[in-house]
Amino acid sequence: MLVLVLALILAAPIWVQASMTATGTGSIQQRQLRQEWQQKREESRAEFRLKLTEIKDERRKNILARLNERVCEINKNRMENMDRHLDKMDSILDRVVTRTSIAKSEGLDTGSAEQAAKNARDKVTEARTAVDVQAEKPCDLMISGSEKNLGGEVSGLIRRFRQDVAGVQDKVVSARKAVSFAIQSLARIVGEKIAPSKTPTPNP
Repeated sequence: MLVLVLALILAAPIWVQASMTATGTGSIQQRQLRQEWQQKREESRAEFRLKLTEIKDERRKNILARLNERVCEINKNRMENMDRHLDKMDSILDRVVTRTSIAKSEGLDTGSAEQAAKNARDKVTEARTAVDVQAEKPCDLMISGSEKNLGGEVSGLIRRFRQDVAGVQDKVVSARKAVSFAIQSLARIVGEKIAPSKTPTPNP
């Protein structure tokens, strides 16, 4: 849950920066990229189903099918959760930027706060890109169809999936820390005391 530790930030009108959604050429490239990922996901799902037919043991086949669906569900849920946290971080930064602009107009030296906010925004953008990529990539287990090697294959695939998700979460945590530092940088300038608080942390 997000808490703005500065009352002045909470009270300030929100200055919304230019939308991070790409427009023009960038929007076209984004759509093309999503179409490519969609095609890859469809190909991945088709390949998984084909390999599944090569497994003769019905019990193993059913377990593997359920496991595959579970992996995709976990990936979807975690990326959506991280995306929500990033939205909240962006909202906090909008308020930080607004309050920084007010402080600057009052003659305060806001250079450090401006830089901290910029760094935080860059971190949020980087994390959001990682979330988008992980959310769009195929999530199906790429098995060979050999029942003999099935256990080792699945274990390796699950391990790599967890590493991928952990890598994305690290970027979100890094963004959270940068946002917290931006708030503290502004607080030092405007003379507000920092109250104990928590910035958004994605669930593991």
